[in-house]
Amino acid sequence: MSALEWAAAGPDLLPCTVISIQDLEDTDLSDYGYVILDTKAGEESSDLLALARTVDLLIVPTKPDALSLRALVKTLAPLIEEGIENYRVLIVDVPPAPSTDGHEARVALMDEGVPVFARDVRRASAFNKAALAGTPVRAVRGDQRAKLASMDYELVLREILKGVPA
Repeated sequence: MSALEWAAAGPDLLPCTVISIQDLEDTDLSDYGYVILDTKAGEESSDLLALARTVDLLIVPTKPDALSLRALVKTLAPLIEEGIENYRVLIVDVPPAPSTDGHEARVALMDEGVPVFARDVRRASAFNKAALAGTPVRAVRGDQRAKLASMDYELVLREILKGVPA
């Protein structure tokens, strides 16, 4: 379910205003402190470069598996080639211990000089349950890991807000 669908389902589901891409040009954004653009996966490199040059922070999510990390290298290549530094990688869908996939991905990215968020987002069935129910993950009932999964994103948000100039 997309943010637009959640917003249409109920005004209290999301703690923000949701605007479609079609309405973006006609919207006065000066009243907003933060604007989040959720783009499609595999954004064209020219579009990604244009976006990176426009925003304060570009968040690039990746899973910690080999195929996703290989795709990430291709995604980041134009940013690196152009000397763009206002991006950070968010490692998502990290499997629980004893798997070390998340840690290994973080170390490999950091060894290559790729900026990575301090917090990962764990793998949790609560994300699928939330999508099926049309609710944010924090609203999933009967899943004790839902609050932890939601907390991961809250901690990432705090990290973002600390680093974004006022």
